[in-house]
Amino acid sequence: MTNYKEERDIMEFLIEDWYTLSNSIALSGAIRDLKSNSLEKFEIGVATPWMAVFENNPNISVVSGTAEKIKSMQDPYLIMQANASAYHLSVQYAETLGRALDVDMVNRKSCGDIHLSSEEKDLSEVESKKLIGDSPYWLLCTACECGTPAKSWVNKRWERIVDKFRGKILFAQVSAPRDSYGRDDLTDDFNAHIPGTIDLRGKLDVRQLIRLTYRAEGVLTVPTFAMGLAAAVPMPKDSTRATRPCVIIGGGRESEKWVSISNQQYISLSGALACNRSGGCWQESLEEGHNRACSHVVKRDGQRVPYCMSLITVNDVVRRMSYFLAGDPKTC
Repeated sequence: MTNYKEERDIMEFLIEDWYTLSNSIALSGAIRDLKSNSLEKFEIGVATPWMAVFENNPNISVVSGTAEKIKSMQDPYLIMQANASAYHLSVQYAETLGRALDVDMVNRKSCGDIHLSSEEKDLSEVESKKLIGDSPYWLLCTACECGTPAKSWVNKRWERIVDKFRGKILFAQVSAPRDSYGRDDLTDDFNAHIPGTIDLRGKLDVRQLIRLTYRAEGVLTVPTFAMGLAAAVPMPKDSTRATRPCVIIGGGRESEKWVSISNQQYISLSGALACNRSGGCWQESLEEGHNRACSHVVKRDGQRVPYCMSLITVNDVVRRMSYFLAGDPKTC
């Protein structure tokens, strides 16, 4: 990536990132950190398939056609170093930006930075009541936005989770919306509707997802955009929590430090198994012959899943969720 240290007269930059919704959420945090660490007055624009992520963001500007382009924040070198990294993806993005613009990134946060207008906060209450009802709810996401089966858990186990919390937690099942290329996850076998949930798969755009996350009591998901939204979307002013509860069924595909966010419960097997002793395996497919196929696929409840994900039990997930539901230890 170009270093602009000798080009201080160029203060307009356009950051291009053509990857997933999760990446754009992480990028929003990196731009926040760039602004907070720099004495320079950079004008930062973005070009991604997920421009809605950056709406109402005071750190984003409309830049001119002559703005210097910083291409692809998804530096392949960062991916190769992910297993050894002690930092979240958004922090790595911030470091990459800092090197490009010669900014010392001293203060960084391991989460995205999403903003809602006051009108949207009001609208979120109306929408949530229309789509879900008056009851408090958690969002449930069973499939990642890039259609990576190696991140998937067993559908029957999702059902048992929903049954376990019936009467205590209402789940609304969501999926990644279509991106600017028209891609979505609705054909993914691992994105089947989970009985007992309110089915909102494929029905929400990015801003609607953000507004529903704003009102959500918690999020249960595999490693995907939903965990990014859980941390990046602010809490309502009347909330008694500083951060939104989130439980992630992570398995062993990705390094925990690379994807997990402070105050979230990330269930990881990274580094525990023969196939990922050095950290996340970073495989994608469950199909033999694929150049990035999981080498340990097993069948559970009639469904093919990665061995690492099969080791995570319903009780493991219930235990992590129960931590958030336990309340103040002083009153228990």
